[in-house]
Amino acid sequence: DGGVLMTLWADWCVNCKRELAQMVKDRSLLEEAGIRVLALNVDDPIDRAKGDAFLDQISWPFERAYAHKELLDILAVAQRVLIDRPHADSIPTSYLIDGQGRLQVIYRGPVEASQIAEDVLSFGASPLERRVQNARFGGWWSTDKIPTRYTLMAIQLRNRGYPALSAEYLKRITILGDAEDAPDYAVNRIVGSEINTGIQLMQGDDTVGAVASFQRAVALR
Repeated sequence: DGGVLMTLWADWCVNCKRELAQMVKDRSLLEEAGIRVLALNVDDPIDRAKGDAFLDQISWPFERAYAHKELLDILAVAQRVLIDRPHADSIPTSYLIDGQGRLQVIYRGPVEASQIAEDVLSFGASPLERRVQNARFGGWWSTDKIPTRYTLMAIQLRNRGYPALSAEYLKRITILGDAEDAPDYAVNRIVGSEINTGIQLMQGDDTVGAVASFQRAVALR
């Protein structure tokens, strides 16, 4: 499975319709890349029939669904953290997710099938290889082994009222194997995120989730 391309669109968006129509024409290229395409409509419920009619008109061969407010809120958090964009309401916007459910690329604006197919090939590359591949200028990299910026995702999710989702995110990025090599501030930041998330889960009567967050914090410190 090459992953999923989730495309946000609306019936009133001309560029969205052009992009979707082109994807129909490029169906074979997308299928060869192993990509499932999901057209995610962001129209108000009262206008959804128009969107469905358009997809039927172009013989949309892929999956379709409707976006709900919680999902758009979470996507806005991802854009704020990863690419410093406060809102996810610019359309078309597409999210390329690999076969393990990890977000790989955010496309703001129309994207061509050839670009998507090329990006799918980088799923198995290391972070360093991908940095070199996507860099626009020559030079060298200086970075910590622990991507502490990603803990901002958990913090933002918790602040937006999604403590359970924040806990799940922290669970997936917990750095047990690399803790000894990580700088103290990086580990401490993740520990602090786990503790704060656990407190909020406990306040929401999710004792099991809270204990799991605290246990991960103790394992790190």
